Amino acid sequence: MEEEERLKKLLNSTKGMVQEGELLTGEAQNETKAEGQKRKINEESSEEPKRKRGRIRLKQEGVKLEGDLLAMHLKREEEGCARTLLISTNPPAIAGALTVKIRQFGLFVAEFRTKAEALKKKKELEAQEGTKMIQHPEVKQGDRIVNPRKLYIDHVPEEVTEEDLKKAFPTAIVVNLNSERHYANPVFETKEEAEKVFREKENFKLKGLKCLVLYSNKG
Repeated sequence: MEEEERLKKLLNSTKGMVQEGELLTGEAQNETKAEGQKRKINEESSEEPKRKRGRIRLKQEGVKLEGDLLAMHLKREEEGCARTLLISTNPPAIAGALTVKIRQFGLFVAEFRTKAEALKKKKELEAQEGTKMIQHPEVKQGDRIVNPRKLYIDHVPEEVTEEDLKKAFPTAIVVNLNSERHYANPVFETKEEAEKVFREKENFKLKGLKCLVLYSNKG
């Protein structure tokens, strides 16, 4: 009983859409932090302008989504939750997922290509011995404070390249791709251009797979 309550608390702590590796393990977080510190030192020691090295850093205050923009954003978050499963299983046996992120030992966040694939895997795992708990995440309550010039593309297929993304987002001044974690961040010169692209990408697909286009978290 105590174990079940512990798992419920852990699952609830992961509810909502996950952006840019929010569910890293402790070890991975330490590695990422170390890499970031090393990169910062290298950049500060270099006299070469950042733009010449192809790195564009845009400081942007976060803004709160409102009205139809917020409604569109939440609708896409809901779709993402429907394609995602929070799974507690030992030993892990999660095949067919687009990505599997480790929350901690025995607890996983698995994203699938479609809602139908997620539902199918949910039924399989519910009947599998060793599965302690499985459920869809829920959309987080509260405001959405976002970077108005930066979008977040989720469920990017592994075969997609930066060139593919630049063609898909020709007005972006830079597109950052994380192939291992299947997301990308197009950055735009103005918030108006970012909003225009956000509205246009309601049913956006890459290599035949529907990708969710959201605003990126503040930063």
